[in-house]
Amino acid sequence: MEEKRILKKQLNLMYITNKPDIADYALKSGANRIILDLEIRGKESRQGSKTQRPHNLADFKKLRESITNGFLSARINPIAYPETENEITFLIDSGVNQIILPYFRSIAEVERFLTLINGKTQTCLLVETMDSLSLIDKLVKFNEVDEFYLGLNDLSLDLKLNFPFTVLSKGIINEAIRLLDSLEKKFGFGGLAPAGSGLVIGKKILAELVHQKASTVFLSRAFHKCATSVEELQKDIDLKKEIQYIRKLETAFMERTKVQEIKDMVNTYRLIDSI
Repeated sequence: MEEKRILKKQLNLMYITNKPDIADYALKSGANRIILDLEIRGKESRQGSKTQRPHNLADFKKLRESITNGFLSARINPIAYPETENEITFLIDSGVNQIILPYFRSIAEVERFLTLINGKTQTCLLVETMDSLSLIDKLVKFNEVDEFYLGLNDLSLDLKLNFPFTVLSKGIINEAIRLLDSLEKKFGFGGLAPAGSGLVIGKKILAELVHQKASTVFLSRAFHKCATSVEELQKDIDLKKEIQYIRKLETAFMERTKVQEIKDMVNTYRLIDSI
């Protein structure tokens, strides 16, 4: 009988909100990190109606004052001068735990980002363009980068694909995943919907995240519904129950044999390609 492969570390579940009460509720419900999303520069022209209500630096200060011990990340805007320096300085001074650089296309942008961080907080590179994906073998050499995230949405737009998860099923990020895993780099990809919802239900994406040994995942819009209060959120979703179910499934997926993992992967990729 084939030996089961058991992974000991659970996924870090990242929850996007700028509301202190919702952030507190999400952390108490089992989310691991809160993400403030500052990115607006160029995003609407790329994603159109897919963009969400913009957050701002003042929101972060309110989050940190309320969530004194929680892990707070912030996705800044793409590199620009002097805006990037202002954002990074404010966030570091306000107690950010991690800063995420989105939509970059060159090593020079990464070097500028890391110089501005100067080791004062954790860093994450959001690899979501084909230019940045092609640089992955160089990006992994930056010891100052703590985490990588493969953004399927913008990668699919860059490739003119109709569905973000096609990037996964077509193997476009396979080489990057293999490299990150071989070097024991922390990484994540895509977005996770509740286990029973989504064009490709969250359960199937969760199984693939476990299979690929990802360490982090964004919880999708379906987990927050753009709610402005806990009361409004609770009308649409029982966050604690959903996260508990994710953890239960995650444990089961960790205990699959490699043969079972491959079967699940093939079925999921076939479903993605049929959409």
